[in-house]
Amino acid sequence: MTGRRPFPLSALLCVALPALASFVLLRWLGGIQWPYPPLHSSFETAGGLTALAMAAVLLWRRRYARYAPHLLWVATSLICMGLLDVTHSWVNPGPAFFWSRLLPNLLGGLVMLLAWAPEPWTQRHAGPIPLVVGLLTLPLCAALVALPHAWTPGFDSEGAYLPWAKLLNITGGLTFFGAAAFFLRRHRRRGEAEDLVFANQCLLFAMAGVLFGLSHLWDPLWWLFHLLRLLAYLVVLSHVVRVNLRLQAAVESGLTERLERSEGQLRLMADALPVLISFVRWEDGRYVYAYANRGYMEWFRLKREEVEGRPVREVVGDAAYEGVRPLLDRAMAGESFTFERTQPYTRSAPRHVRASYIPQRDARGKVEGVVALVTDITSEQRTRQWAERLQAVTSALSQALTPADVARVSLRELAGANGGADSGSFYVLEAEGGSLRLLQAEGLPETVTAGFARVPLEAEVPVARVIREARPEWLSSREELLAHAPGTEAAVRANSNHSWAALPLLGRKGPLGALMLGFRHEHTLDEEERAFLLAMGQQAAYALERAGLYEAERAAVQVREDFLSVAGHELRTPLTSLMLQLRMLERSLSPETREQSGRRLDVIRRQVARLEALVASLLDVGRLSAGRLELELSEVDMGALLREVLERLGDLFERAGCPVEVEAEPEVRGRWDSGRLDQVMVNLLTNAAKYGAGQPVHVRVEREGDSARLTVRDEGIGIAPEVLPRIFGRFERGVSERQYGGLGLGLYISRELARAMGGEVRVHSRLGEGATFTLELPLAPQRT
Repeated sequence: MTGRRPFPLSALLCVALPALASFVLLRWLGGIQWPYPPLHSSFETAGGLTALAMAAVLLWRRRYARYAPHLLWVATSLICMGLLDVTHSWVNPGPAFFWSRLLPNLLGGLVMLLAWAPEPWTQRHAGPIPLVVGLLTLPLCAALVALPHAWTPGFDSEGAYLPWAKLLNITGGLTFFGAAAFFLRRHRRRGEAEDLVFANQCLLFAMAGVLFGLSHLWDPLWWLFHLLRLLAYLVVLSHVVRVNLRLQAAVESGLTERLERSEGQLRLMADALPVLISFVRWEDGRYVYAYANRGYMEWFRLKREEVEGRPVREVVGDAAYEGVRPLLDRAMAGESFTFERTQPYTRSAPRHVRASYIPQRDARGKVEGVVALVTDITSEQRTRQWAERLQAVTSALSQALTPADVARVSLRELAGANGGADSGSFYVLEAEGGSLRLLQAEGLPETVTAGFARVPLEAEVPVARVIREARPEWLSSREELLAHAPGTEAAVRANSNHSWAALPLLGRKGPLGALMLGFRHEHTLDEEERAFLLAMGQQAAYALERAGLYEAERAAVQVREDFLSVAGHELRTPLTSLMLQLRMLERSLSPETREQSGRRLDVIRRQVARLEALVASLLDVGRLSAGRLELELSEVDMGALLREVLERLGDLFERAGCPVEVEAEPEVRGRWDSGRLDQVMVNLLTNAAKYGAGQPVHVRVEREGDSARLTVRDEGIGIAPEVLPRIFGRFERGVSERQYGGLGLGLYISRELARAMGGEVRVHSRLGEGATFTLELPLAPQRT
């Protein structure tokens, strides 16, 4: 049926041969009847079930990509014919018997003829048609079985078809001829054997429809075409099943190829990842690597066959296995987790790893193995540790105030028990710049430190050379050191070091010193270790630079304080003499002269008083700096003392144009130094008059708990925000001294005196809104 000339052969087998067989049966066996209903029912049942099975197989093929839309109409036609054929086997001869035989030919042919419909239209609209046709055919079958005599008879009394019944059978046959033409046309265009098979089936059904009208009930011709229909069903079913099996095999083969290709791609990606990936199973009482990516081979320097299929203990070593065995047990129990630990591998150096264990479950949910993802974070861990150490060293160096402190902190962190080095020496460049001076040493014998207490810059030793060349030296052996520093054999023999690192301490303006570190084993520092030591050396250089600035500032401050102390004492004697002379002058003047010169004498008196206050401030600064301030505590009424001070300063406030508003609670008493409290009040009130800008000054005395509070508030120019944090410093001023004068010591002395009596002075101010100074003193202070 699939030869070179398919159409004549199909016509011969499916048209001419059945026609010839019909002629022979009519010629020699005409008039014979074989009524045997059980056999007829078996034929119809077998044919109907075969049609339904074939329809199911065709519909099943829709799951594959290679599915022709016209097969949907073939399957629908088979569903319709199969249901009616099975129904026909259950109906006894009568009107329903005729119709259950006629309808499969007629309806099946009409549906099969729809194969001519355009493929796009079929793909869009024919999806649910098999189900719809099947559901519509079932009620028709039920009516044929339930109401066998309600249908129009199709046979005459002798069992021959009536003319209209013959016409309907022939019409059904012609529809199958039309469907056969579609499949033959498709076969000629595509050459597919399956189209020829469906064409032959349609031709057989067409001949059955056309020639079936010539038969009589139960005659040989009637039996022949039942047999031909059944054979057509079986032949097509056999072909469809074979095609489906081939498609299934092709799909499975494609799936296998895709799986193999996907597995290869996954393995390639897993090998390319910078992480160790493995799958571990529990087999024969031990954990075994079922899979491992290339990272394992590179880590342990093994071949794939030496890892996959081998026990975990054998690959990683006993020590590492004992550490991960409990973790593998947890994962096999169904727990997913991530951990970090240092693994002492046998085949490689110890590594700090971050690993994730993920249980792998089968279809039943049972754990069949563990997926392990392992990342080497040794470098990351070491970098983190070094960053923490560098931060700790930087913090410690920030508190080092002198070069000796810097040297001590640096060697404590880099050498000895806290550092990686076993010894160290810290050198500073002397002021003259001609030599280095050993400031601190750690872990070195005295014979070595004594011999290198001072090193000339031109000496051929590492600490001098790194200063001259402004670059570090890394010496990994004694031989290398002796080659770079001839003449140091005795010092090398006197200590136990075998490798060294020399670091220049470079400040922003040039070299400041050098740092020499020694290690007791021959050690070539890697890039990360060198970077860490260079960073440490740079921090030490910055700290050394700050310490130098601090010492210079401290020396300058000491010179200034010495000068002020000397100036205060030197000015006090002539100032005292000047005051005595002024009083004697006043007493010696006659009343008329005193009246004429009174204004000038007042000016002189105020200027002398101002000089006396400045000298007193200078002396107080010296006492406070030296810690020699002495207090004479006695019971003092703060309100009464305030009124006395305001009375003395009345002329000051009057000249400033600042009226004073006072609110004083009675009996605010405490044990304070009356003279020093007077001094604080004078400073705060004078300050308010000076900067009050002619606005009222508000003064309040009150008691709160165990403390007394004095508040002085002006409405003057206020204090800028950037000045507030340093307003209580020595020689600090909130405004230009050209406008307001003064040394900038009043607030500093006031706060220090308040603190000496256990209290505090605070300020709150906004620029242009005045300032509020608050003095708080405990009622019974501790002597400080």
